[in-house]
Amino acid sequence: HMQDRHCRYSHVRIIENTPARVVIHWRYAPVSSHNHLWKEDEKTGWACWVDEYYFIYPDLMGIRNVSWKKGSLGKPRQFQETLPLLQPGQHQKDVINVDFAYVSNMKGETRTFSFIENPQVKDKWEPHNFNMQIINFKSREKPFIIFEPGGQMYIFNRDIKELSGGRACDHWPVGQMPCDGRTTQAFDRPSHFLSFPITDPPVHEKGERCWWNGLYGLTEKSIDELAFIAKSWLKAPQLVVKGQGFSSLGYDLGERAYKIMRQGNEAGFSLEIEIKASEDSPLYNPALIILNWGEAQPDLKIDGKSITRGKKFRYGYRYRLEGTDLIIWLQLESTSPQRLRLISGEK
Repeated sequence: HMQDRHCRYSHVRIIENTPARVVIHWRYAPVSSHNHLWKEDEKTGWACWVDEYYFIYPDLMGIRNVSWKKGSLGKPRQFQETLPLLQPGQHQKDVINVDFAYVSNMKGETRTFSFIENPQVKDKWEPHNFNMQIINFKSREKPFIIFEPGGQMYIFNRDIKELSGGRACDHWPVGQMPCDGRTTQAFDRPSHFLSFPITDPPVHEKGERCWWNGLYGLTEKSIDELAFIAKSWLKAPQLVVKGQGFSSLGYDLGERAYKIMRQGNEAGFSLEIEIKASEDSPLYNPALIILNWGEAQPDLKIDGKSITRGKKFRYGYRYRLEGTDLIIWLQLESTSPQRLRLISGEK
């Protein structure tokens, strides 16, 4: 899609927009610099089309879910490449620090990659089992990505000369020249640099679809502290529904949300759940999607304490032909079990 400079095969739409979250759908066809479709079938004319869904929450974090029809993508392929952007007149040293990336895995093993003198070329394409990265911009909040374990990350130390006077590439994000790549001759237009880490995440298959997930966001946390967020997503604590009228549909990794189904349509109902958070499966800013809740306003209690709608308790509604769903986001962090009760109020 980087080569689709005129957006001929690209379309973006907002499909959810509530105080609890925003969901964006981006559909595109991978094309060459001369608008040739990827893996086009000679008989049918159909080629590879990709659907990306972004589930963005108020804590500056969101899921990137990338999917395509099974058998349509093939290889070679690359799913993720870290590309910091430069404005006209900016150099690398203006936006990023000497220690440019911190990486980690679920075992707690961490490593720092830097701009150094005479980096070892032999380490250039050695894959690592890291699944978390923080890019060390000269900013208060740093961009991060967390992938599911089981993939491979390619990253290495860079030459210090690149930081002080190295060239970047300006064929993307706004370059119009039909080419596969262009190295800057001067920093006179928007450009990008670094190109690492590159991560090959685990790919899932079900039916006719393939997909992968990534948790993207901004944070002031260190790479060690990021493990808490990773566990809350990758090892989400179990949610148990108490009482009648509702059933748990489990945790959706591809949305970073618990899903609950309501049965029946009687007025005046309540939902009680327990989220069994622990040190190994912590709770961090959970989202709840309650299917067929209806349009009643929810009154929330956490461990018996009433929570007022506001920055820490946000909700909205999703309207479908089959019914109306309630979407909730909570600013809540815990390593011990939490009891939540939702009582239906006025419409």
